[in-house]
Amino acid sequence: MKKTLTLFFALVTMLCLLTGCRLFTPRHRLLSIKGDIECRFHVSENAKYDKPVDFNDVPFDKDKFVKLYNEDRSYDADYMTHHLDKCDLKLDPVTELEEYMKVNNTEVMITAVTQDGQESVSVFKYNSKWYFFVLNMGGRSKPEVRGSYYKELSKEMAEYWSPILDKVLMTEGS
Repeated sequence: MKKTLTLFFALVTMLCLLTGCRLFTPRHRLLSIKGDIECRFHVSENAKYDKPVDFNDVPFDKDKFVKLYNEDRSYDADYMTHHLDKCDLKLDPVTELEEYMKVNNTEVMITAVTQDGQESVSVFKYNSKWYFFVLNMGGRSKPEVRGSYYKELSKEMAEYWSPILDKVLMTEGS
């Protein structure tokens, strides 16, 4: 009986690992942000490495950032690889290079810096909508799925963040 149970759990664990199941590895989520924060916006295709854009007059709601961060982290690339139909936008950098570069150049990385560290979220703009980058698929075995895949911000997040992010892009462009 003991060998049977051990074999069963080993089989379930192996099955979870092979299918990308995150049964035993919880994803990092923010519960809240305590204390004072500093908000930084980085704009461009290399947003992570560029100088931040300075915005002193932009209000920053900690709870909205936590929700945005958690929404971004909820899209699991392993899961989405097998459910590409759940993505809202697909751009192929080979056949749609101009569109792909246009989206890539609108990356805005929002960083909340606290006394405990910092957390960041990147979003991209395409046709007046904001998206999270989800995954990039190569096309060796299935060229029809090659491309970069994105998920649109939820309506609640878009209502709050769109005016702020649009202002960031306009300021960066001037």
